[in-house]
Amino acid sequence: MYYLEEIPAYLIDARDEPDGVIDYLIATSSEEEFCICPTINAEYLKKLIYSGFLIMSMQGQIQTPEGDKDHIFFIPKIHYLRSVLHWENLHITRTTRRLLKKYRLTTEVPLRTIMDLCVETHGSDWLTPPLLDMLENLGAEKNHHQLSMMAFGLYRGNELVAGEFGSRVGKIYTSYSGFYRENSAGTVQMVLTARYLQDQGFAFWDLGMPLPYKDSLGAINITRDEFVELFRRYRNA
Repeated sequence: MYYLEEIPAYLIDARDEPDGVIDYLIATSSEEEFCICPTINAEYLKKLIYSGFLIMSMQGQIQTPEGDKDHIFFIPKIHYLRSVLHWENLHITRTTRRLLKKYRLTTEVPLRTIMDLCVETHGSDWLTPPLLDMLENLGAEKNHHQLSMMAFGLYRGNELVAGEFGSRVGKIYTSYSGFYRENSAGTVQMVLTARYLQDQGFAFWDLGMPLPYKDSLGAINITRDEFVELFRRYRNA
């Protein structure tokens, strides 16, 4: 692990144990959230997700004997503050309650379909094709009980109107990205997803970066060390 002051971020590779990287950040009271992996393989991707990193990516350039070349860098992020929803805190407005019966949530939706719709909505700045391919391959590993990818689709009739995808580690679901195509559909999707996760025995919902709409759902913001303690408690459950 090497600190790149000009970015700033920590340069890591498969020789660095992800748990150890996180422990170092906590022990040194570092406020840095990002690491950079110039390359990554499937096994290291799993280790990073298992440790609580949210995997992002970006296009940059590397120097080669032939000159600068475009290159995809993987960006594991471990938030300094993390948004977490505990089921007892789920807040559903009256307006949203009236809308719930108009929609149907399902997990029987192709992961790639949801990922592509997220890219269509938000762009590919961090959801680059190589990252999507690796996450899709992880989602196809049917024998991986403790660590996998999940996708949710919200339908009104036969129309897909909202959805999201993320990773599952033990009893923890971590959101990556989502989309909606009509007003209120995004809120309904999140409420129904929360109910589904609770019914399936998940311990909590890791929502990643704190944002006001997550707060309005009932999420709380916890420090990195609090999140890591909570994550490690349930990742093998």
